[in-house]
Amino acid sequence: MRLDEKDIKILSLLRKNSRLSLTKIARKVDLPISTVYDRIRRLQRNGVIKKYTCLLDYRAIDYPIVARVLLKANSNKERVENLLANSIYTNTFEKINGDEFNYFSTFIAPSMEELQEFIERITEKLGIPNYKVFYVIREISEEKFLEDLEFLKFKLEPALKVGEQSSN
Repeated sequence: MRLDEKDIKILSLLRKNSRLSLTKIARKVDLPISTVYDRIRRLQRNGVIKKYTCLLDYRAIDYPIVARVLLKANSNKERVENLLANSIYTNTFEKINGDEFNYFSTFIAPSMEELQEFIERITEKLGIPNYKVFYVIREISEEKFLEDLEFLKFKLEPALKVGEQSSN
């Protein structure tokens, strides 16, 4: 789906605060409320907006351990996907390309010991021969795509040729 400047501005505002009222969005993008409503409905119908949600501070709810895990499943892929996609520890679970690993997951847990036990249990139970765990020390940035309207500058400007400089 092609997005125009107003669509991108609406998405940017919703990315910052999905509870923003139609009135405030309309004021900020300089469109009538009914037009903003119609645009948001179109973005939902076309699958651009999948759902409205909130970002959690896991530490604030006593789940301070965040780990990114690369996994290699050679067999039982459907079982691996079903179990990990529905685990209480799974925040994200994605199929990736690559020779060494074919899944990437983010797990959240109340303790390193509990998460390590879970990882050891599932890798043994599912016959996962290879995995790597990376514990997140500090989150620097998250969920930023389209939050900043600087995106518009790149989206709406013609692509620069190699070696060419922007006039800014």
